[in-house]
Amino acid sequence: MPARMLSYGGDGKAANFMLGQENDEVVVRLRTNGPGTNEGGKLQSGGEPIQVDKQIRFTPAHYVVTYDIEQVLRLYVDGTRIRETRLDVPGPMTAPRRNWAPDFSLNVANEGSNDRPWLATAYFLAVYNSALDATEMQEYYATGVAQ
Repeated sequence: MPARMLSYGGDGKAANFMLGQENDEVVVRLRTNGPGTNEGGKLQSGGEPIQVDKQIRFTPAHYVVTYDIEQVLRLYVDGTRIRETRLDVPGPMTAPRRNWAPDFSLNVANEGSNDRPWLATAYFLAVYNSALDATEMQEYYATGVAQ
């Protein structure tokens, strides 16, 4: 059970999106209209979350997750793209948001159920209505938005 850095979720069992930490792994989940999405907002076809080993820094770090119109989910750490996965969700790109639970809340450093605490410090959080491209993401990182 990953600790929640940031989630738009409910009771810890379901979320519209989640960025978390499990040991030294980054875990990303995004609710889609694909299989298994009613069982905790799993990430991709096959229902497995993206887990990226050895990417948690125990010093300040800049994490960026993007999901774009091409249905590509990307994870950047400190300005470097670490992982890219095409979700291949059936239907149009807007379908994932239509499948989201509207009564969830935006949670920082825990889940709404208070049972997924992230014991660290967040210095800056932002959620955008469109995916940052690589240039924008690099500019934000270079200007120290994460510091």
